[in-house]
Parts: sequence; C-alpha cells; structure tokens
Amino acid sequence: RLMYSMMLSIASWGGGEAESMPWLTPPPAAALRQARSLLAALGAVGEGGITAIGRRMAALPCHPRISHMLVKAQKTEEKALAADIAALLEEKDPMAQENAGADLGARVSALRRARREHREGRAWGRIARVAEQYRSLTRCAEDNTDPDPYSIGALVAAAYPERIAKAHQDGCGRFLLACGDMAFTDRDDPMSAYVWLAVASLN
Repeated sequence: RLMYSMMLSIASWGGGEAESMPWLTPPPAAALRQARSLLAALGAVGEGGITAIGRRMAALPCHPRISHMLVKAQKTEEKALAADIAALLEEKDPMAQENAGADLGARVSALRRARREHREGRAWGRIARVAEQYRSLTRCAEDNTDPDPYSIGALVAAAYPERIAKAHQDGCGRFLLACGDMAFTDRDDPMSAYVWLAVASLN
C-alpha cells in the first residue's frame, strides 16, 4: 500500500523516475514496476507524468485503488456508495461466518440496514465510522437506500480494473479475469450465474 501511494506522490511532485532518486535504501525494482503498472492502469500516470485524474487521486489520503474509485464517483449517491464500499474493503468482512456468499452488494445492504435501524454493533459500527471518514473526503451525505448492484460493480471495476471477470465457457462458477488469471466461486453461489463480475477480493 505504501509503495503505491509513494509512487503517486512522487508523480504528483514531478519527481521523475523513482529509480533515479537518492534513496537511503532503494525499494525493490519489482515493487516499483508493479506500482507503476497499477497507476498506469488506473489512469493516474501516463507518458507525460501524472494525469489530471492522478492529481485528484493524490489529494486523497488513501490507497490509489480507493482514491480512483472515489474520484470516479460523480453523483452524490455514487460517492456515498463508494465510501461504503471502501470501508467494507478496508475492514474485516463482518459476514464471513454467515455463509453469505461472494456478493459485495449483500454487505453494502447490511451496512445500510444497520445504520438505518441504529443497530450497528461493534463490527458494523467500525465499518460505519470508516465510511463516514471517506464521505468526509468526498463531501457527501450518508445514503441508506438499497444499493444498485450495477453501480457497485462499476465502482469496484474502477478500483480493480484487472479483476473485471467474464464467465468461462467451461462451466458455472469459473471466471477469466482481465489480467489473465482464473477465479472461482462456489457453484451454488448466486454470483456464479453472472456473465460479468467485478471482483474486489480474491482468496
């Protein structure tokens, strides 16, 4: 995380190539290449250095993936949704032990329901506080309406473009990621029936 944010900061300062900087302990070359590749995929840097969207990302104190998602959210409801998604990705999955499946939308709905009914508890309360911090960055109000699953997918794709996934022809639950890797869901998971997915987390 620090490497990606550091590389974006260097680009925003106009610092040139990171390899040529006077490091006390130079970072690994492979890590620099990986960070540069991600920033290019997010549209934060180009051949001419940092881009306009990269400057907006650099102004936000979070991982470039999250900052790109927040910047791409234009409407108020999209910003509020991006804040909720960012909080859920940052914290431990509160539904991990509930056999809740792979749907991130179910987590967003549960978070919003907990806020709406004022019963956040420890797990949801922590996530709600993180979401509030992200909303303060984008200056948007809390939204506890039912989320649009396609809006969730679009925002996740903004943060993880290499994890846009298309169902594999060989069978239900197999997906080919944009980066070329294969990913799998349980065959009985409702998400396995979709043709396209945006994947926020792999394990």
